[in-house]
Amino acid sequence: MRQIIIASHGKLAEGVENTLQLFTGNLTGVSFLSAYTEDGVQLDDQIEALMKTFDQDGALFFTDIKGGSVTQAVVRHVANLANVYVIAGFNFAMILEALMSTVALSETFAQKLAVSGREGIELIEVKQDASEQEDTFFE
Repeated sequence: MRQIIIASHGKLAEGVENTLQLFTGNLTGVSFLSAYTEDGVQLDDQIEALMKTFDQDGALFFTDIKGGSVTQAVVRHVANLANVYVIAGFNFAMILEALMSTVALSETFAQKLAVSGREGIELIEVKQDASEQEDTFFE
């Protein structure tokens, strides 16, 4: 089974875990890495521990900040591994899509998730009249 790993600075990954549990009720194959939350716990050690759980189906990392220290560390550790992908700057919808999908893990699938995540971000025009907003929100 492919692994999905959500890695973040602080406790953001724990919040994603809580919300995924609410939406799906099943987090089999999903791991969460909260960096810099415990004294004496090294990020590299956390990543190495997660990597020991990988199998032949590959892994998909979601990290919180493109160029951030968590992303940089993950990339260093997985650079030479086959069928392991890193998506930086995640949002909840793309993680949920990855978890619910039955599509095999591939670069094409990872690219689709990245595009889906970008397309899921939109500025919603808030109207002053609440009744009008309800009628047009999903247009």
